Amino acid sequence: MRFLVLTVLTTGICASSIRAEGEPSVLPPAVAEMSPEDRATWIVRSIRVDPPLLEDPVPLLVEVGYTVPAHLFEMLRARGVPALDEGAEQIISIYQRDLVREALRGMGHDVVLPAAERSLAGDDDPRATATLIEVTGLVGSSEDLDGLRKRASSSTRKELHPRIEEAIEDAIADLAGSDVETHESLLHGWRSWPVELLPAVLRGVGRARDPRGLPFLTEVLSWHDDLAITCMSQFRLVGASASVEVNERAAEVLRELVESDEPHLCRAALLALGELEDTGSIPVMIELLASDSGMAENALWALRRISRLTLNESPDLWREWFRQEQEWYANEAPRVITNLSSSQPHEVLASIREIGKRRLHRHELARELLPVLANEEARFRALACAALANLGSTSVLSELARALEDAEEEVFNAARNALVSLTGRDLGESPDDWMALVAD
Repeated sequence: MRFLVLTVLTTGICASSIRAEGEPSVLPPAVAEMSPEDRATWIVRSIRVDPPLLEDPVPLLVEVGYTVPAHLFEMLRARGVPALDEGAEQIISIYQRDLVREALRGMGHDVVLPAAERSLAGDDDPRATATLIEVTGLVGSSEDLDGLRKRASSSTRKELHPRIEEAIEDAIADLAGSDVETHESLLHGWRSWPVELLPAVLRGVGRARDPRGLPFLTEVLSWHDDLAITCMSQFRLVGASASVEVNERAAEVLRELVESDEPHLCRAALLALGELEDTGSIPVMIELLASDSGMAENALWALRRISRLTLNESPDLWREWFRQEQEWYANEAPRVITNLSSSQPHEVLASIREIGKRRLHRHELARELLPVLANEEARFRALACAALANLGSTSVLSELARALEDAEEEVFNAARNALVSLTGRDLGESPDDWMALVAD
């Protein structure tokens, strides 16, 4: 058998080298004759060879996985890849684990979850419970969240096993990344989760890097002081919401923590407020520049993030900038806004560029720019999209999504670039996909 395996590996290399690019991977004949378990093992082990023997092993593992799903579950449970012939068992690598996970995802909910229940549900080994939770996240949806919670909750009767905690985080990250309804379900059902599981849930939401998780994070933060650091760490991962109201609610909770007597909470809140680009916190941040080094450092980072300036840590410099921004809005903004509808092209151009430089009152200024998206000149429409991106207001995402329907390519490109800049995501060219993001 060792001779057979070595021959297969060599044959695989040759087959890989002559296969035309884009053609599906094909198992060598000797591997195709193996048992389904050995075939699955060979496929997973094949990617540890340099170069890998298969260009695209996922479809092949999906095909054999239908017949031996329990074999794939065992690789995840044991975190190992079985030996072939006399070869040693392998500790599963990140790439091998990802391959097994992708194959299970490709096999689908209706195949994988019932098989996982049969194979793992009756096993008291925490690793089996962890694997069942992980698999639920892989192939499930928000409708499976309650079952996942119950299974995870049952594991807290004893001390929480690290593998189970890790699996909860993985599962929540997978569910939040594949089904946006997960965020809404967590927002309304998080109180039913045991508090000792919430840190893993919070980290999972953070890993999904979806701003739609912000309301859930804010809600937990407002109720659980002991989870404040974990919550605020996720704010920097998910970023600002497409909803101004959601961002303002989050900022209100964070501003209270900036006033905390506990420096570590204040420092974390400053970073989160900077991520949200909360202009309402600027005066406090400026004053904190004169505080201890850790606090001042975070305040400076937040101010630079909000202003997009690189001023040094001098409070006087930042006070002057803030004063000038306020004076501009009070004294100059009315004239600039009026000139957006001027019959003189140079006045329109100058006003768009001037508004695009501002950082305070950006939501109000963004609304004033919207009529320019209907200007008869494409260059003005494109410049308005760019200015909206510079302002950083998420309040105009719907209008920018509709601008993707503009017949002029330069406007389309500017609108798409603005959407990517404001959301940190690239959903492609379809206005419908972007509108769905805004609606959610």
